[in-house]
Amino acid sequence: MGKLITADTRSTGWIYAVQHLLASGGDCFNLIIEIEKPTLEHGGVRRLLDTFLEQSEKKPVDEVANTIFPKSLYFPSLGREHLYSSYETAWPLIRLFNNRWGTYFYRMIHWEKNEGPLNQLEDTIGKLRRTLSGRPKYRSIYEVSIYCPNNDSHIPRGGPCLSHLSFKLVDDKLHLTVVYRNHFYIERAYGNFIGLGRLMGFVAKESGISVGRLTCISTHAELDTGKQAATKLLKECIDTIPEIDKAKQCIQSNE
Repeated sequence: MGKLITADTRSTGWIYAVQHLLASGGDCFNLIIEIEKPTLEHGGVRRLLDTFLEQSEKKPVDEVANTIFPKSLYFPSLGREHLYSSYETAWPLIRLFNNRWGTYFYRMIHWEKNEGPLNQLEDTIGKLRRTLSGRPKYRSIYEVSIYCPNNDSHIPRGGPCLSHLSFKLVDDKLHLTVVYRNHFYIERAYGNFIGLGRLMGFVAKESGISVGRLTCISTHAELDTGKQAATKLLKECIDTIPEIDKAKQCIQSNE
């Protein structure tokens, strides 16, 4: 039932995933994508997808990415606290244009607890910095939750699709595995990959390490557009990447 896809960049990972979904009738369970270089992409793919999304009256790629990491608010020279405080200040306005439950980034930096909100990202960065500066070398203690049973269990539809993030420290590289309960691969997935890559870059930079692999587990993945439109979009995207044919053949040969 599951399917593992490996790719070099977030662009090729998205293309291979859409290709698999088309071959699977439009949806599948446990689609796993491993992206070796999650901060890299092919600009032509994003431009084509943005044009398609605009014509479909859906959110552009960058708007989706910003729900995971608001790149425009991060200035490394000003420090992490400036990012957090800027987002908190802008939150009353941001929430007007997002889901009723909020955004992924807000839940990462403002997790509600009885004793007050917890900044899960700052907690994770602190753990990484302590581990990297001494012993023991913890590899698997860097967890960030999105799904909150108290707030989300009563929402049958429209709740957060990204459920959990698990950072791993392997050979002084930061790897990330994420779990989606449901994943729209036309409107959301590419923007999600961008946002997750930016998030990894932020956590890695602030911890003093380099970015590793992104693994995305979509427990249910689906094409949220018609097969004909998705096929046309896929072909146009593939045509923008000359080196994709050989890699595409490798993926097909393993099916």
